[in-house]
Amino acid sequence: MKFNTQTILGFFDSSQKSYIIPVYQRAYSWDRDQWKALLDDLKEQTEGGNDYFFGNILLETIIEDKEYEIIDGQQRLTTLTILIRSILDVLKDKIKDGEILDFTIEEKYALYFKSVGNKKLRPVEYDRACYDALIIDGNNSFEVSTASQRKIKEAKFFFTKELQKETTETILKLLAKIESTQLNTVTLVHKKDAALMFELQNNRGKDLTNMEKPRFTGSTDPASFDRKEK
Repeated sequence: MKFNTQTILGFFDSSQKSYIIPVYQRAYSWDRDQWKALLDDLKEQTEGGNDYFFGNILLETIIEDKEYEIIDGQQRLTTLTILIRSILDVLKDKIKDGEILDFTIEEKYALYFKSVGNKKLRPVEYDRACYDALIIDGNNSFEVSTASQRKIKEAKFFFTKELQKETTETILKLLAKIESTQLNTVTLVHKKDAALMFELQNNRGKDLTNMEKPRFTGSTDPASFDRKEK
């Protein structure tokens, strides 16, 4: 078992590394309350200049330094990448209107979504085609067929609509805040350890405690932002 503290930028910053949501995880389930909480909290932390903490991400090593399965944290990470995709889409439109950035959209796309054919985040199988089309490829005309696919599409439209109200300066500050936000990763090596940890994370009953309710956390509160994964 390995423990590491890193930024979100560092978490994704590898052309070879990919994170896979295994088949036993549930499909994407967050809705408007969680999307709004994420965006509001980021805005608040950006305006206040405070440090930010994303919580704990539990991983299992499949191939060292290359392929990992997400045991706990999939809802947060999926939502985060949807938000980043929306940020890049809105910034791309602003570039067309004459804005000049100190980075390229392609650089950020390769960092968070796809680099040299390697897709950084791989949702559960029944969400994968939707995620690939809407988030990786930017195909907004994709026809959804399940509730989870609909939530992915609605999340992207929600973030895009909200970001279009903001100035370029504000959007760039939000992106910078996301990239500098810290998270803790706990990486497991063996299947047995991963299964045990997943069970411990998810067998505590149906009711959520205050620490588990879907709100982003500040730098002094390392509670999980996820709902239950079962």
